[in-house]
Amino acid sequence: MGRYTNIYCSRCKHSFTGGYSRLGLDSNLGLPFLKCPNCGQIYKTRKKPWSQMTKFDKTTLVINRIVQATINTLLPAFLFLMAGHYIFQMSEEDISDPSFLIFIAIISFVISFVYMIYNTKKYIRITEEAFKKGDYTSFFR
Repeated sequence: MGRYTNIYCSRCKHSFTGGYSRLGLDSNLGLPFLKCPNCGQIYKTRKKPWSQMTKFDKTTLVINRIVQATINTLLPAFLFLMAGHYIFQMSEEDISDPSFLIFIAIISFVISFVYMIYNTKKYIRITEEAFKKGDYTSFFR
């Protein structure tokens, strides 16, 4: 599940996230520093860009994302299968072969998995670009 977090400057109270925002699962992927655009205070985040991660960090991140995508897709797919089966049982149609419902569940799983891969790659790219530029102020905008 995602967490709603407000990351703010302890000196001037500037909010880096624009108030409480859903940041998703906590991971060690990100910028190692945040710089407050108001007062210039620099904060260590204990995060690393992809290029600075060890093989263990990268493996852990990939496994966490795979587990997250699996849980986020299998639960709705299972609920969809159960609801579809229940609806067809209540109607007069016979559904002795639930292959259509299984096909829809598999398609939703694949779409969600591809979307997770796309978002992870995008986040890695954005993080790397900001890290190379040394731009620690515009990351949450």
